[in-house]
Parts: sequence; C-alpha cells; structure tokens
Amino acid sequence: MTKNDKKAKKHKTDRGRLVKVTAIDYQATAMAIQLDLISSRMIEDAIDRNELTLVFQPQNCLETNSLFGIEVLTRWNSLELGTIDTQHFIEILESSSLLLVKKFHEWLLKETFTQMSLWQDLGLSVPVFINFSSRYLQCKDSLSYILYLIQEYRIDPHFLGIELTETAPITHKDEIFFVLYHLNMLGIKISLDDFCTSYCSLEYLCDLPVDMIKLDKRFVHGLVDDSGERRVAMTTIVNHLITMAHQLGIKVVAEGVETIEQLELVTAMGCDAFQGYLLSRPVVAPILRLMLSNLVTHKMSYYPACAA
Repeated sequence: MTKNDKKAKKHKTDRGRLVKVTAIDYQATAMAIQLDLISSRMIEDAIDRNELTLVFQPQNCLETNSLFGIEVLTRWNSLELGTIDTQHFIEILESSSLLLVKKFHEWLLKETFTQMSLWQDLGLSVPVFINFSSRYLQCKDSLSYILYLIQEYRIDPHFLGIELTETAPITHKDEIFFVLYHLNMLGIKISLDDFCTSYCSLEYLCDLPVDMIKLDKRFVHGLVDDSGERRVAMTTIVNHLITMAHQLGIKVVAEGVETIEQLELVTAMGCDAFQGYLLSRPVVAPILRLMLSNLVTHKMSYYPACAA
C-alpha cells in the first residue's frame, strides 16, 4: 500500500468517524431543543388528550431463565414534539406542582392496574414494577388512593413493585418512608432505580425496606466498553455493589443489557436478573400479552426485534 493509499484510507476512516460523531451530536442537539420546549402545561394537556401510553419491558431471571418481572414505562406521543420517553420529561414533572405530579401518578396507577387486572383474568399473574417519584408519596392521600385501587382492581400486592426513580434529593423523608413501609408490609416490593448514579444512594439501603436495586446501564456497558484502569475500576465497583446487596438480602437487576458479552459478564458476577434490548425492547400491551401467554408453557426467549 502506497503512502497516498494509506492517507486516503485514513481520511476515509476519519471522515466516517466525523460523520458518526456529527450524527450523534445532531441527535443530542435535537433532543435538547425538544426538551427545552416541554412545559408543565404541555404534560398536563398530554394527560387530558390521552397522548400518554404505557409500554412494558420484561425482566429475565438468570438462575431459572424464567420471567422475573415487568417494568412499566410511559411513552408520550406528543402532537408537537413527537415520541418522548419518560426519562426525557420526568425532570420537568419533578419540578412541577404537586397537583400535576399527583395527576400523572394517578393516571399511571389506573392504567397499570387495568392491564394487571386483564392479565389476572387470563391467568397471567406476573410481578409488575411501576416507576414512582417520591414526590407523589408526599401527597396526603397517596397511600389511601393506592390501597383503594388495589382493592378496586383486585390486585394481589405480592405481584406489585414500586421502583423509585429520583432526579432530586428526597424531601419529607418521614412521610415518604412511612408510606413505603406500609406498602412493603402488604407485600409490595420496593426497588431503587439507577442505583448509585442519581439520588438513590447507599443511605436508602439503611432507611428503606429495599427488595431490589437496578444496576444502571452505564455500569453494565462500562464492563465491556471501558478499557484499562477504568474498566478494572468499573468491574470492582459492580462486584462490590452486587456482593453488598446480596449480603443485605437484596436482589440485583442489570439494566440495559444489549449484547451476549454483557449478559455473560453480569451473569458471572452474580446478578439475579436482567433487562434490555437483548431480551426485549419495551412493547405495547397486546404484544406483551402474547409473550406472557407463550411463557405459560415455555421458558424465556429473546424478543429483541419486538418494539412498541
């Protein structure tokens, strides 16, 4: 290969990288602009106009290769901004009034319990984890409303989990922890999402009746994508988190598993379950119902092609 050929090849490679980076930067910029346009009023209107829908992502038990649970996610099909995932508007919701926080969570609970009731009628009882903001638990009637819906929809509390997702430090801890302890005593599981990456800290393990922690996808991807000392550090941190959780009787679910290599690593490190595109993308209720029906007689299969 001549020097000119090598230069041409390098130029082509660098140009390809530039195009890739530029595309990523463009997408990030477009998303940032999209998020800047979101207001509390728009979220409230979205609830009133039925623009919010639920999607569901299965979790697989690594020990038995069977269904571990289902995470409930919210998707906003905005007329003005297109499709927006929960994580992209939840920060706006967190900083909104308690009235809007309450309105969103009451919608979320009703929609989730409606689906759970339908599955139960079909003989498909499955653990369901709902993403909750602690701010909703500050509302005075949040506990009584949850208990009312459980009775109204005939939901078995042992098949229900609350997944705390925090984008800000918890305030009103006494009131919130009282609600969580009461729900946990009924059999409702308490899970911490994005553990050690947001405001869900180690302190919560001392203060709350935690049943499960979610290992954030940044940790999972770092086990494979990072290199050198950073990869060693990431592996050490994850190993210690899993060991600590198990010593406290807490299960660990790995999020964002997208490759066989990632799956093999989290399995070898002792995670109890995993979720991610390798298993299934979030799916709408009719597709999930077919998947659940299949699980009555079969073990878990991969559904990476399924998408809501």
